[in-house]
Amino acid sequence: MATIDERDLTACELRLRSAVETGETVDVRSGDEAFDNPGRGTAWGPERTVRSELLYELLVGYPGACRAIVLQGTRISGALNLEAVSLVGPRILDGCFCDGPINLREAKAPVIRLNGCRLTCLAADQLETRGDLDLSHSTAAIISLRGAHVGGELILYRTTLTGDRWPLSLDGVTLRPPVERSSDEDQRDHMALVADGLMVDGDMRMDHPCR
Repeated sequence: MATIDERDLTACELRLRSAVETGETVDVRSGDEAFDNPGRGTAWGPERTVRSELLYELLVGYPGACRAIVLQGTRISGALNLEAVSLVGPRILDGCFCDGPINLREAKAPVIRLNGCRLTCLAADQLETRGDLDLSHSTAAIISLRGAHVGGELILYRTTLTGDRWPLSLDGVTLRPPVERSSDEDQRDHMALVADGLMVDGDMRMDHPCR
């Protein structure tokens, strides 16, 4: 993925670049509780937007010591393809809006926390984490965890899954070429959580089951 010229970074992206080595939270919330709801994320402007290309660079190829990426109230613009990569630091999103799918298939990470976020879909088949995978209070259409191994807890506390057609369509955000399907196969199942072969070393918390 091409490197983004620093001169093209937004103020929000520059804050993130400065914060990755300290692990500080980049909080760009407005203070208006209703507007800061991720369900309103399509209305969030460039002052609180981070491009997926920059996230990729910081998580995968950052030349310094990336302690963590911690974003609060941020819009993640574009689909994020982290398939088969080893993330150099934790990824923590709190109250964020992701306008494209997230591909974590076969990725490795210390910890992933996507709390209170609005997601389209999360493909995390064969993902490996040393610690928790925390998706509490988030909303998504489909989460796929087939063959994933969570080294800590899998937390789906008050997670809302609305369901959509399965298998997931990840054209353009996967290393694998799209598979052509017959007209019969296009009548895909309506799924919400797909977790065949999932292994969780800690507890799986679904205090308020997903729906």
